[in-house]
Amino acid sequence: MSYMRPLKCCLVILVLSFPSILYADKADYEVQVEEAVVAYNSGEYKKAHGLLLNLSEAGVAGTHLLLGVMYFKGQGVPQNYEESFKWYAKAAEQGHVVAQYTLGSMYAKGIGTTQSYTESLNWFKASAERGHMGGQFSLGKMYLNGVGATQDYIEAIKWLRASAEQGYVHAQYDLGVIYENGNGTKVDFEEAVKWYQLAAEQGLAVAQYNLGYMLAHGKGVDIDFTEALRWYLLSAEQGYPEAQYNLGLMYKKGEGVPQDFKEAAKWYELASKQGVSNAQLNLGVMYFKGNGVTKDKKKALELFEKSAMQGNKQAQRNIDALM
Repeated sequence: MSYMRPLKCCLVILVLSFPSILYADKADYEVQVEEAVVAYNSGEYKKAHGLLLNLSEAGVAGTHLLLGVMYFKGQGVPQNYEESFKWYAKAAEQGHVVAQYTLGSMYAKGIGTTQSYTESLNWFKASAERGHMGGQFSLGKMYLNGVGATQDYIEAIKWLRASAEQGYVHAQYDLGVIYENGNGTKVDFEEAVKWYQLAAEQGLAVAQYNLGYMLAHGKGVDIDFTEALRWYLLSAEQGYPEAQYNLGLMYKKGEGVPQDFKEAAKWYELASKQGVSNAQLNLGVMYFKGNGVTKDKKKALELFEKSAMQGNKQAQRNIDALM
């Protein structure tokens, strides 16, 4: 289970609050802030770090988050996760939502601090309640898996939905899985298709595969081999092995496309190389029969053996028949 998504700071704009200081001093700080931002965005990390450190020591809130980023990435300073955690914690305690989410991630993985799922949950919740979609997703996953809290499907679905409705692709996919399998709720294939579709449209390979599968088997939608093939292809082109295998099946059977043994063998080969047992079995049969490939019983046997080693009983029966 992954919670940490590194903060990307290509262009930084700092939102700051100033301590009770004279206007002249405040104006001077604003100049320094502008210099720090320009330096950071220009890749002058050492200069930016010096300015930000001075501003932080003067009590200018909003500088802590970027200092956390710099220590995390080793920008202008040696990479130091403990120091990064310290600055993220200061920013989080001042209510910076991104820092709260990042602190939750660091606690979850034990980066720069002792791992604590309880603390992780608390900080994810703080960011989630303020609308951070990554925090909502991570909080939902913790409730879903019973990590840092008692497993609670109602809370899990609530937070995953909040994240998914903001367009967070992994939350959309997870909701699809929940509704397809009926985890903590009734099975609802139509709802599963809805969320898989949204995630698939954002390019998530596993969601594209699952959507293709639903279309090919008429789960929540009418059977549509043409659409199933399209989504399998998008997923397979990203290297998703199960999609590659199912494409092979569709070309072999002529579902949604004219039957094409050569194309079937191509996709079985790709899935086979990634260890899909049934792809190894089916490709072995094609080599044995010479369908779409040059007949090669030795190659067929090698593929059957690979499949059988993964516990495929049909592959083992094929080996026994050849011996």
